[in-house]
Amino acid sequence: MIATHFTKVNGKWYRAGQEIPAFFNAETPENEAEENHYTRTDINRMPVDDLRKLAGETGISGAESMTGADIKKALIDALSL
Repeated sequence: MIATHFTKVNGKWYRAGQEIPAFFNAETPENEAEENHYTRTDINRMPVDDLRKLAGETGISGAESMTGADIKKALIDALSL
């Protein structure tokens, strides 16, 4: 694939006209953890019910009795954001 504009792919910048290696079909290394799709901003904007659900999926115990701010802090720490 040829870059049509200044583009960043997997942490590397490519100028317009440069060849970008095929990354759509690239397999992720086995030791690489599955990426989360949340940002700090996403977590800070979530309603408390969604935060509790995500905390349960992430393995944070006691989320039902925590405040929204406490859950946000725990999620940001757990997801290394």
